[in-house]
Formats: sequence, structure tokens, C-alpha cells
Amino acid sequence: MSKETLLNRQFTEREVQRMRNIVMDKHGDKTRSQIGYENIQQHNEGDVWEENGKTWTIKNGIKRSIPKLSSFKQAYHMPLICPTCKTHLDHKSELTKHMYKLFHKCPKCVAEMESQLKFEGKFEEYAKNQWKSNMVGILDNMEGEFDDFIKHGFEKHMSEEGEVETWNGNNLTIEQIKEVKDWIKTQKEQL
Repeated sequence: MSKETLLNRQFTEREVQRMRNIVMDKHGDKTRSQIGYENIQQHNEGDVWEENGKTWTIKNGIKRSIPKLSSFKQAYHMPLICPTCKTHLDHKSELTKHMYKLFHKCPKCVAEMESQLKFEGKFEEYAKNQWKSNMVGILDNMEGEFDDFIKHGFEKHMSEEGEVETWNGNNLTIEQIKEVKDWIKTQKEQL
């Protein structure tokens, strides 16, 4: 038996060279030569491109696919530290979770921002805008649920007397549907 080590038997020379390149921050260096093929597109570190219906990027020298929901995940993922003040975010606190979801800041930073707005005399306008945006969200949600009710109805509903009733959105008249839609529209306009 030759004096080959276990390491030499597990990894090829190309794989070892690739690891050396990554460790030495030479992510784009080649580990082998190929004849007869010319790569038209060269991608560098941080590039983002679409290929075969997927989005790709190069991070730390490694080609990776970007999941379709990654932007959604990044928007709602709470980091370990506040991006504004760099203090630790308490992931167990409901207040911290709520404030980060709304403002992408810790509660302390939100309080400082609102104090600054009060000092500048802009808090009333800020509070009105927050209230308006909440009300528009509620009305949009109401409109969506009403549209869903019109299309599908409810299979069963418990009445105040304890009897099970079947409600169907298809039984509404055009006038009733128009009346509800107009009410939602006027509420939005009044905001």
C-alpha cells in the first residue's frame, strides 16, 4: 500500500485547489482549464442574474440560488441588534416584535423618534397619518372579506339562539352589494 493519506483519497486536486482559492479570497480563480468552450457570461462576487427561471448570485465565491420569498423573509426577519442604535433586540418581548414589524427599529428608537417629532411640533401630523394608514388597512381587509363572502359565503354560522344557520353570499341583491361597497368607498374618501 502506498503512503497515500486518507485526505488525499477523499478530495481531488481540483477540490483542494478550490478550497485554497476560497480561503485566500481568490473566489474567481480557476481550478482547471477547459478547451473548446468559451463562457460568454462572467459573473463576479455580488452579481445577481436570472438563469433557467431562477435568480442566482455569487456569495463568498459560491454560486447560490435566491429563493423567491427571500425579500419577504428579509422584510419580516428581526435581527439580533437594532439597525438604528445597535443595541440587542429582545426576541421574547411582544413590544419589541411589534415595533420592529412596524418601524424596523427597537422600542427605544421609536420612542426617541416620536419624542423628536413632538419637540419639532410634527407629532400630530405623524399620528394622523399613522391612524389613517391603519384605517385604510382595516377598510381594505373588510372589503376583501366582503368580496370573499359574496363569492363563497359561509358554510355555517351559529346564531344568538344557538341554532346553526347556513349563510350564502349569493343571496344578496345587487343593491345590497352596491350599498356596502359604496359605504366602504365613502369611508376611505372621508379619511
